[in-house]
Amino acid sequence: MQKALTVGLAALLAAAGARAQAPRVLTLDEVAALAQTQAVAVRRAALEVEAREAALAGARGQRLPALGLYSNGAQRYGLSFDETAGQVTQSTTEFASAGAELSWTVFDGFATASTVAGARADRAEAERLHERARQTAVHEALRLYYEVATAGAAREIAEENAAAQAEQHRLVAAQIREGLRPQTEIHLQEERLAEAELAVLQAERAERAATLALVRHLALDPAGDYAVAAPGEAEPAAVAALDEAALVAEALDRRADLRAYEAAADAARASRRAAGAGRWPSLALVAGYGTSYTSTDPTGLGAQLDQNRGGSVGFRIGFPLFDQRQTSAQVRAAEARFRQREVEAEDARRQVALDVREAVLDLRLRGEEVRVAEQRVAAAEAALAAERERYRLGLTTLAALAEVNARYVEARVGEVRAAYALRVQQALLAYQVGR
Repeated sequence: MQKALTVGLAALLAAAGARAQAPRVLTLDEVAALAQTQAVAVRRAALEVEAREAALAGARGQRLPALGLYSNGAQRYGLSFDETAGQVTQSTTEFASAGAELSWTVFDGFATASTVAGARADRAEAERLHERARQTAVHEALRLYYEVATAGAAREIAEENAAAQAEQHRLVAAQIREGLRPQTEIHLQEERLAEAELAVLQAERAERAATLALVRHLALDPAGDYAVAAPGEAEPAAVAALDEAALVAEALDRRADLRAYEAAADAARASRRAAGAGRWPSLALVAGYGTSYTSTDPTGLGAQLDQNRGGSVGFRIGFPLFDQRQTSAQVRAAEARFRQREVEAEDARRQVALDVREAVLDLRLRGEEVRVAEQRVAAAEAALAAERERYRLGLTTLAALAEVNARYVEARVGEVRAAYALRVQQALLAYQVGR
């Protein structure tokens, strides 16, 4: 019974260990999505948008009336006239009052409008920076994903090459036993085998380092185990059929950062109109209601609070005469900010168009690189097959075979890198367009 329990517990632990060791596989789309939400810079920028949104809500709140309760009390010391005794006496007087007051600024010469416009511009700027942070995070995530994927493919190719070198080692050993090859060639092949095994270790280290960099960028759990899925293949027909003008128009219509630039320009325009608030008079409605108590009145507390009740309603008008030229300076500054926002919005539209055109050009060039890389692999594979046959027949040397094999491995790695770069560039173009 105890033996059965031990075996069962070992099986459970082994199953749990296998589950714990299973890596989380990240796809290309998942990496891009995580970068837009998980990256530290993106989260920091999102919090800044929330802060600017709160500031805008506070600025808008200045248009609402202010209502408050007040109370105060005091104890006064000094001389006072006693009407009963008909003389001045030293006395202590207690005083208290309480009430409510309502104040509402009806017109302040557009000062509140200027504050709201400035807060709206700040929020638009934060939104633009947030979108820019997302773009940067996605670009970096796609780059790191590409490094992990190509490193993993290079490791697989290196493992295949190590297996081929091991098989070649057995072939050389067999030919030496048959007297077809000199003994020195086994040492040369052992060197090639060691180089292939070292290449596997180096590829594993490069893949691990690239994976850790991706985990760090996406702010994933550092204790977890992660891998990336192959990005898949891009459709050559879809790459060839790209309409550059249509993609530019789509980007200008969809990009969120352009909307943020335009919102900042609109807010700066409103701020420019409201900058001259100091030249206008202000009008405010003031209303209050309260009561009071004093110890000099022989009436009781309750009676005083009832008798002293009262309120008031009035208007307060202010006329600016001379503000040390502050209003003129504000108008000039607002005009400069407005022109600056217009220049930024115009430049952003040009930059988006250039980014899309560059991405389309890169994508087409990547497609050509894939085509050339495939041709190179096919030629290298045929050359390697021919060289292996010549070596088997004793018509070439092991050094020549190793050189042809190295070119074949290099061609395969280049093919994988070109294919993965094409797929990643396709995803990057979609993001540049704003999809």
